[in-house]
Amino acid sequence: MKNSSEENELLNLNAKQESDHLLDNDIDVTSDRLAGVDVSKSDEEKDSLLQKNPAHFTKHSQHLKNTLINKAKINRANLSLKIESGIYRQSAGSSFSPSTPGQSTPKPIHVVVFLKEGTDYKLYLEKGKLTTAGEIKTMMIEKLKIPDNAKHFFAIWLISQHLELQLKDRHIPFLLRKQWHDLLISFSYCEEQEAILDEPVLVFQRSSFLNEKDEEKVSDDVVTKRLFEEARHNILNARYPVPVSDAEMLGGILARIDEGPYDESIHKPGYFKNLLSKYLPQYAFSTNKIIQYFNVSAEHRLFARYKEVSDRSKETCERTFLNYCRSLPFYGCAFFKGIISIDDKTLWRSPEKNIKIGINRHGLSLFKSSKDELIIFLPYDDISWGLLAKEDENGMDSLCLEFDCKKQTQQIFIESKQARMMDSMIESCVKYMEKLKIPKTPTSLDYSKLSDISFSLEKKTQFSLSRPFKIQ
Repeated sequence: MKNSSEENELLNLNAKQESDHLLDNDIDVTSDRLAGVDVSKSDEEKDSLLQKNPAHFTKHSQHLKNTLINKAKINRANLSLKIESGIYRQSAGSSFSPSTPGQSTPKPIHVVVFLKEGTDYKLYLEKGKLTTAGEIKTMMIEKLKIPDNAKHFFAIWLISQHLELQLKDRHIPFLLRKQWHDLLISFSYCEEQEAILDEPVLVFQRSSFLNEKDEEKVSDDVVTKRLFEEARHNILNARYPVPVSDAEMLGGILARIDEGPYDESIHKPGYFKNLLSKYLPQYAFSTNKIIQYFNVSAEHRLFARYKEVSDRSKETCERTFLNYCRSLPFYGCAFFKGIISIDDKTLWRSPEKNIKIGINRHGLSLFKSSKDELIIFLPYDDISWGLLAKEDENGMDSLCLEFDCKKQTQQIFIESKQARMMDSMIESCVKYMEKLKIPKTPTSLDYSKLSDISFSLEKKTQFSLSRPFKIQ
């Protein structure tokens, strides 16, 4: 049975945070007002759903059982909050105190926080369900021995297969977990049944607001290792789509890191035949197991790249891999989903196309959802943007991007449940550029790549973008 005083304390604390005018103005992708209302599905509703649709539950359970953070299994038993018996006693020197005199203090709990490669850390939270993301991040920084000058490199994320949210230090993960169903319905594209059964986990990873120039100023091995593991995850899972030749080069580096120097007595033809997915993204080799068995070309090229870097140290390889990723325009992006209209009246083509949008400190990257392929990178100083509210309750908000192409203004309309999240993040990044007075970056964009997804102004109702930010 829930402790009512503890629940009230959670709500009181959240209300206090809402009114605190000293809080930072970074992007709040979840909307703070959602954090204090518990409207998630009850256990009874979940049980009822499982009885009605056992096949779905079996499939979903199997997926969760095999869920990987960079191909490492997650122990679901560790994901639930384990509340210890007894009442929390305030320790000497602690700054925490109940919001109302006479209330019982929260019970301590255990939580598990994952790294990108799947390693997990079990944390004991003395403040229990009142523990903030910032306090959890501090505990992870201490455990990993990350230096003070790199603390801002990382953040706590709440991640599932349907939604990824970077938490502010003041956010309370327990409250957001209670609100997870509503967040999925508001910001993801999963079905109701999937939303009920979805299980997010806490992940310690790179902040999406970090600039790679700041990264390069810190040479600490622990920090480099953390950033490398995340970059490796994004390359192998095609979140960072790169040319196949580059993927093979990076695969050779990964083989050197994992296998050590090349040894012809060990690394014979066929050695990597069943390990290709460990070193290459799927698009770099066939996903058909039968073809993989007979097609040795991918393995042959991986061997060649492996031999080229065999004499390098592991640390040098990690830095080389990371520096390559930093050169990508979409490095460090937060990713969103959207739908765009196609300027094509061909009957056999759908008038809409699903895309993925990546946003970082430098601009927006548009990707094809059906393929692991970058359409174009749009730096902030080449475009303007605006948020269009949905026209009816069944519609979606739209993010409009405007740019000049061949002396004509073009617009792209991206319909998305995450449009407001994208709008907030862009605004935060632009403020960052203005604060640091970042100069205009010369570009030579090939806007012809956008010919089928953009519209000239005479084809759409004209409107004035509320926050244009072309840098003159």
